[in-house]
Amino acid sequence: MLANRDLDRLLASIGRVSERAAILWRIEVGDSSGLRCRRIGPPLLFGRLWEEIGCRAVIEDALASRGFEARVERAVFTAVLHRIMVSGSDRACEQWMDDTDIPGVGGLALHHVYRAVAWLGKALPDDRQAIVEGLEKQLARGDKALVGSAG
Repeated sequence: MLANRDLDRLLASIGRVSERAAILWRIEVGDSSGLRCRRIGPPLLFGRLWEEIGCRAVIEDALASRGFEARVERAVFTAVLHRIMVSGSDRACEQWMDDTDIPGVGGLALHHVYRAVAWLGKALPDDRQAIVEGLEKQLARGDKALVGSAG
């Protein structure tokens, strides 16, 4: 029984190495068809900050009374991250979205991003005080957490 488990682990390890070797071989011979490279770092780092300072919660609270079907918070997140990472055309955002692995944006198109930013621009004047207060509360909690972890 033990030998079977060892053999299973060995086969699984060989499978992972074989898959990597096959990918590297395809790149080496110039056949990159079907292979795709996507950026993961910026969405992970900025996503964590977005969550920790409460941007997601504040936007979702502002959206609570509305019946949007699109994931507006994810579209706003995408627009903000794109502006931080890429200077240039907003139309380039669609290709950038395709090249970047952003959690929760599957199925979002560029027009969703435009509409979400337009909604935010309209919602901010109306809900500005609530949004600002929500962010200030989240930032205050974050400051306490940072101070607590530093000492």
